[in-house]
Parts: sequence; C-alpha cells; structure tokens
Amino acid sequence: MKFIDDAAHGFASQLDGQWLGSYHDGAFFSFEYSKNLTGGIGGLAIFPPGMTGMTTPQQDWPELSCADEWRLLATLKAHLLSARWPLLGRITMAINRRLGLIYRSADAEVSQGMPHPVRAMPLLSTVLVRRQLAHLPATLAHKQALAQRYQQALAALPSITQWAVPAGAACHWVRYPFALSCPQANKAAVARRLSQASGLNIGVWFDDVIHPAGSFRHAYVAGSAPQGERLAATVLNLPMNIALADNAALAHKLDRLLAELRRIEKENIQ
Repeated sequence: MKFIDDAAHGFASQLDGQWLGSYHDGAFFSFEYSKNLTGGIGGLAIFPPGMTGMTTPQQDWPELSCADEWRLLATLKAHLLSARWPLLGRITMAINRRLGLIYRSADAEVSQGMPHPVRAMPLLSTVLVRRQLAHLPATLAHKQALAQRYQQALAALPSITQWAVPAGAACHWVRYPFALSCPQANKAAVARRLSQASGLNIGVWFDDVIHPAGSFRHAYVAGSAPQGERLAATVLNLPMNIALADNAALAHKLDRLLAELRRIEKENIQ
C-alpha cells in the first residue's frame, strides 16, 4: 500500500523541520491560479519509484490546444488584475466568463467526478513557474509579513476566529482565513460588502463542506459534518499576494475592514 499526500497548498511549507509532501510515499502540489507558486494550471507530482501507471515520459503527453492556451492567458490576466485592482479584476473576469475565455475544470469534473486528462504543462505556465522560483523566498517572506499584519489587526475583534500556526512550523498561507461568529445566509454578499468597505479583495473560500459548492460531493449527507458546515457558512479570507504592499495604505484598509466587521458582528447579535 502506498500513501500519497494531497499537499496542493503546501509547497515550501514545513512542520517540525520536515517538508510538507515528504511524510509518506509521494505527494501532489498544485500550481493553480491562487497558489504560492503558480502557472495558472498544472502542478508537481512526486511518486515512489516503480509506482504503476506513473512512468509515462512527459514528451508523450498531449499539448494544450491553442484555444485553451488563449483561455489560460485571459484567465491569468484577470487574476493578476484582481490582485492589484479588485474591482477591475472582477469586471475583467465577468467579461471573460461571458465570452467563454475562462480556463477551468470541465463541468463533468466538478459535477460527476470525471478525471482530468493528463496533459503536458503549457509553455506559458512553465515560464511563469521558473521565473517565480528565483524569487520564491522573498515572496514567502512578504506573505508571512502580511499574515502577521492580519493577525494583529483581527485580534482587536475577539468574536472573530483565527487559526494559530503550530510551533515549529513554516507555514505559507495561500489565503488568510478568519471566521465570523455566526453563520451567514449569503456569505458571498458579506464578502462583497467587506470588499467595498475596505478596498481589500475578501474571498469566501471554502464555500461548502465538499468543495466546490455544487460539485459531486461524494454522496455527502447534510448534517454529517456540522462543524464543517458551520465553517463553510462563516469562514472568509484575506488576500495573500505580492502586489499588496505591507504599508500605511494597508493599515487604513484594515481599519475600514475592522469597522465594517464590527457592524456585521453587531447585526449578528441582534
């Protein structure tokens, strides 16, 4: 029996001095749009020697179609805009979605659990990953500084839940999560409200016990994981990207975020 870690978010993270992905026989890492090391799609797989079905040389894998390359480029551009100018990024993403230019998992993968076909990593993704590797230590240090700033700011609201990093861990947040005190009927609307008030791009990840919402859900029965359902209805996240400077402007945005969070928490009590 072989154990393969799902370390999709854990690239370059450690616990007690040991790299995530090195605890068992192999591991998967993701290079999806939001990750610390990203090519838009694809990832890295580490398998034990001789593992059945995992020896196909990369040059034999089919290439991404030209149309999908253009979709990938358009989607990456929208995500980059969102990192710097959230409103412009959302508008661009909406336009791309209407034009069918979003590169994403097929509907059958999400709703029916169909496996994604193996393909070679696109040239665009390869170039992006190689360029980021040279700057990865500085990128991770910047994200750690953002996480510390967020932790200190949100500590002013005791009703807000945060998650501490274990002692001895080198944790690199993909997003910085926090949870409201009460479940929200429309968490996406709350995120938009906080984004407009603060100028920060507030996210809703995770949005379901079995992510993403509306997927196959593996026959999950409502009520089976009450704590997970509560988190899915309360957890929001702050952005972690190198385009967001840790400066006085961020401090002002966090002040506005805290003011709006206080109003929302007061509404939850009433």
